[in-house]
Amino acid sequence: CCGLVGLKPSRGRDMESPTAMLHIDIVCQGVVTRTVRDSANYYAAAEMYYANPKLPKIGWINAPLKKRLKIGLFTGTPTKMNSHSEVNETTLAAGKFCENLGHEVELIQNPFTQETKIDFLAYWSFVTYLLYRFGKTSYGIGFNNSKLEIFTVQMAKVYPKIMFSTAKSIRRLKKFTAYYDSLYEKYDVMLSPVLSHPVPEIGYFNPENNFFSSIEKLSQYVNYTTFQNVTGAPAISLPMGQCSNGLPLGVQFAGKLGDDRQLLELAWEIEASGGLIDWTKIIQG
Repeated sequence: CCGLVGLKPSRGRDMESPTAMLHIDIVCQGVVTRTVRDSANYYAAAEMYYANPKLPKIGWINAPLKKRLKIGLFTGTPTKMNSHSEVNETTLAAGKFCENLGHEVELIQNPFTQETKIDFLAYWSFVTYLLYRFGKTSYGIGFNNSKLEIFTVQMAKVYPKIMFSTAKSIRRLKKFTAYYDSLYEKYDVMLSPVLSHPVPEIGYFNPENNFFSSIEKLSQYVNYTTFQNVTGAPAISLPMGQCSNGLPLGVQFAGKLGDDRQLLELAWEIEASGGLIDWTKIIQG
């Protein structure tokens, strides 16, 4: 949504952080960049300092992907609702672009369910509760929970009301990884929107108005990226379109754990073939 390239790397790709002790570590380190080349170079350079022996190395990338991939494309949400028309059109156009490059693209139903999103929200509430109550343990005596965002505090305060169902949610989320991996027995990559609709105006998610309304809005907006957060699998956002107000629209290419290099090589090929929006023309226009 910001017109930049962003790779969420495989879980464990970066050096271990304090959040690694969580049941499901949803935090990762990385960069957003103007070009695919910059992202690829960052991760190759980072591996010179730390390379997780359990993951395939990314290495230096200086050429487009040679292998032709089978790509599963979906635009519907986990509730089977459609994304915004402009988001839908951009994602389908991205699929057509990949098809013209020689990749096999198959239009599919969203393979994920609303239950996983609900479980993730429950887990998110659990994590914010830990931060709110025990932040000083992780961040030192200078941590002050009164300085947290209103949304974080309200999210934390929801947790005691659902705490007895958290264990079941965590178990289901851990089992979800096996299902996610099974999808890649048929497809090399999944292509979807990044977000359900164009970027809203500032204040759209303001929790001061109505916290639960904000949660519902956020849940409907972030309909596609939750599943990589749960599994730790990599995904890359590429700016491949614009909405009618001139702001950029991103699409997401996702793979299974360890497939970071393949995603970067595919992104490199798309960029080299002119598939990303041209910021110079947008600015001049």
